[in-house]
Amino acid sequence: MKKGFTLIEILIVVVIIGILAGVVLSIIKPDVLYSRARDSRRETDLKTIQTGLENYYAENRNYPSGVTWASAGLGSALHTALTTPDSYLNNYPVDPKGVNDYQYWSNGSKYCLAATAENLVSDTSKLCSALKNATSLCTDVPVPDPTMCLGVENPF
Repeated sequence: MKKGFTLIEILIVVVIIGILAGVVLSIIKPDVLYSRARDSRRETDLKTIQTGLENYYAENRNYPSGVTWASAGLGSALHTALTTPDSYLNNYPVDPKGVNDYQYWSNGSKYCLAATAENLVSDTSKLCSALKNATSLCTDVPVPDPTMCLGVENPF
């Protein structure tokens, strides 16, 4: 008598493993986990740009100004101000998905930075509407949903 598994037995085991893998993936929802990770990256990116802005301010006694909300992506006026001729950032961050650029507004003495999140922002202190400058300076943030707007502003 031969020892081993038949083809049918191996196929049944493979099908059962496939079903279990599908159930596990539907429970953990990796797309939601990835979108949360990208939102965390956006928060970190805003803080990185904020650090660059504070370094710029320390040297120039004002922030790069723009009279309307503008892109803060690569090639933008903000990117140019923070990277040339002096570099205030080692690596200029960009949106992890590359779909929405970060947004920037400043009057020279105050600024707001905003990013569009993929998930609802549960920590209300990080919402654009929670910024101190939101009532006077950072109004009309160009994001599709205010509950998905991450924001930072000048610390003083």
